[in-house]
Amino acid sequence: FQIRDLEAVVAGQKLTAPPITVTVVGAGRGTPPSVSLRDGDAARKLFMVRAEVNRSRVFHGEQVVISYYLYRKSQLVRPEIRKFPDLADFNKQELEVPVQSSAALDWETVTVAGQAWARALLFRYAAYPIKQGEAKVDAAQVEVQVPVRSQLDSLLEDSFLQMIPLPGLSTRAVRGASEPLKIQVLPLPEGAPAG
Repeated sequence: FQIRDLEAVVAGQKLTAPPITVTVVGAGRGTPPSVSLRDGDAARKLFMVRAEVNRSRVFHGEQVVISYYLYRKSQLVRPEIRKFPDLADFNKQELEVPVQSSAALDWETVTVAGQAWARALLFRYAAYPIKQGEAKVDAAQVEVQVPVRSQLDSLLEDSFLQMIPLPGLSTRAVRGASEPLKIQVLPLPEGAPAG
């Protein structure tokens, strides 16, 4: 998309800005996957819930995009959100909430800590910090049904076969939560207008 025809008259002089091109991508592709996970932590998990931000250092009132993703190594039954984050340190606006739609989640393959994961966006906010200092991005809690594969664990361990649904296997409910994050909120630069 293009935003065009941006004009202003300042002191009798007409000023024109060049067009701005905006590329809109599919849900779940707004932020690169976090690489803060240690290899051992990632290897032991079948799924994880992650909060990811487009920046971790902003000015007071500047927009931060906070995305909550579900990562999986095995087939999962559609997740249920058990707790949405409060984000009390922010004014927030929902941008996308695919987890509440009837459509299937949009999965993409990403690499985290050297391992392939399938990742889908659960929900995304535009958030504006309302105080200076540290702003807390709280956890989201999710429950999923995971296959009970005790007899096949050794066969499926670290294998692409974990992504294939196997008929007739029972499932069990497992809950996961994202790790809380902190964003550094800087005061406005010197000379900022009052209000």
